Amino acid sequence: MKSSASPQQDAPGPLQGQAGHAVQSSRLVKSAEDAPVPDKSAEAAPLQWFAAKTRMHQELKIKSRLDALGVECFLPLKEQVRILREKKQKVMRPLVPRLIFLHCRREQLYPLINEYFVPLSYIPDLETKRPLVIPDRQMKDFMFFVDFARDSIRVINDKLRPGDRVRVVKGDLAGLEGELIRIKGHKRVVVRLQGLFSVAAGTYLPRHFLEPILPPTEQA
Repeated sequence: MKSSASPQQDAPGPLQGQAGHAVQSSRLVKSAEDAPVPDKSAEAAPLQWFAAKTRMHQELKIKSRLDALGVECFLPLKEQVRILREKKQKVMRPLVPRLIFLHCRREQLYPLINEYFVPLSYIPDLETKRPLVIPDRQMKDFMFFVDFARDSIRVINDKLRPGDRVRVVKGDLAGLEGELIRIKGHKRVVVRLQGLFSVAAGTYLPRHFLEPILPPTEQA
């Protein structure tokens, strides 16, 4: 699930992590003089995934502002059915209210709040007290999961016991890596987001759709 980009080929936004994800917004950055001074150390720093809280019901607006600033972000959505004028309509709602993910350099986090006034509150790592970093592999599997299991995905906040590492080799979720965990009597493929929550597919995956992922010591 990628942020849509304008076909306009202007210079990238001042906080852009990767080229081509969004164009600069004239409402937020009026000229090059308004852009922060480039930080050579920041340019060499790796892009990482961070989780942030937004104001209630402001998730889509925050995503639009981040897109305009050239910051790659991911807003997980789910489909809901609501009744409007006695007719059923499908609408997209945030999978987890007030939660959005940013893919940027650590040095970019606080200028977004202090210089660009984006109302974000970063979720901290409980050990370091710094903004929580989510491993790339976990985010990749999570985004893949949301894209292909949107209708059946379940968010699990309870702590789960570790399960066997498996890879999905058949079906729409082929390529997904997760853990095989028994939940309420049924085995489900679960993807954990470190320090946040886990997600599981509500639908059953046959055993022959899965292959075990051996520990590195057993792969020789």
